[in-house]
Amino acid sequence: MSDIEKLKQIPLFKGLSDAMLGEFSGYFKQTAHAAGDVIFKEKTAGDSLYIIVSGEVVIEKAMDAAGSSFKTLAILAGGEFFGEMAVIEGQPRFAQARASQDTAVFEVARQQLFSFIKEHPETGISLFSQIMRVTMRRLQHTSSELTMLFDLSAAVIAWVGGY
Repeated sequence: MSDIEKLKQIPLFKGLSDAMLGEFSGYFKQTAHAAGDVIFKEKTAGDSLYIIVSGEVVIEKAMDAAGSSFKTLAILAGGEFFGEMAVIEGQPRFAQARASQDTAVFEVARQQLFSFIKEHPETGISLFSQIMRVTMRRLQHTSSELTMLFDLSAAVIAWVGGY
């Protein structure tokens, strides 16, 4: 399957012409990761956005300073992307990304992404808007989980305080 055919399967690129997909494919490289491979580590410099072509990636946060224990934050599959926070903010990685099965990804460097957006502003803004929509949905999900944890904590404290 060609890169253009692979890109057509990814929701982020829905609605882009074959010509635009062909041009965008020149801005990234495809890499493969075996199950268990760490794609990037937490707190490392982040300069690439990753788009999953096939496979599965676990986003996980270290639970100790040694990085020997991790909490799963998300499990992402084909068509989804990750690494956007570090690319947009130019900050170190917030979490680790690990392939949980054999995985192929498109990797787009920050400089390439922003060059594409500058050269194709209408398409670039559409892509950037889609990235932001997904990021906002993820943030809303996290907020819901935090609210649930707060409510659960309050209930436990009230229950323990009643004894």
